[in-house]
Amino acid sequence: MTPRRVGEYLVGVTSSLIFLSSFAHGLLGWPELEAALRGRVDPAVLGALGVGWHFGSISMATFGLLGLLSFAQMRKGRAEARWTPALIGAAYTIFGVAALLYRGPRPHFAFFIVLGIFLLAGALLWSPEPAK
Repeated sequence: MTPRRVGEYLVGVTSSLIFLSSFAHGLLGWPELEAALRGRVDPAVLGALGVGWHFGSISMATFGLLGLLSFAQMRKGRAEARWTPALIGAAYTIFGVAALLYRGPRPHFAFFIVLGIFLLAGALLWSPEPAK
């Protein structure tokens, strides 16, 4: 398999994982966190946290969809297609590293780093022209 194909598939598979993880984040993560905080945190604060949490879920879904659209453009050989997954990958990697530094070692944050590195690797491995 050529680096171009590896790059395409890294972007496609990773973007799919990001999209799917947005549902786990919103539908599974929030109810668990809300239950743990209910009664211990002011309801107004809990509501504001919920809005931010769900915005994160929608953002993850959007990042995943943008990555999948980039994957489709990469398959067509469009040179500009690599920038979207590269930026999303950088954001995921930076967030994961910052979260690990701030909160300590937790596998949850390492997952962001892995997804970010996979997107960055896919964008960097891919070239607009097939290898000859």
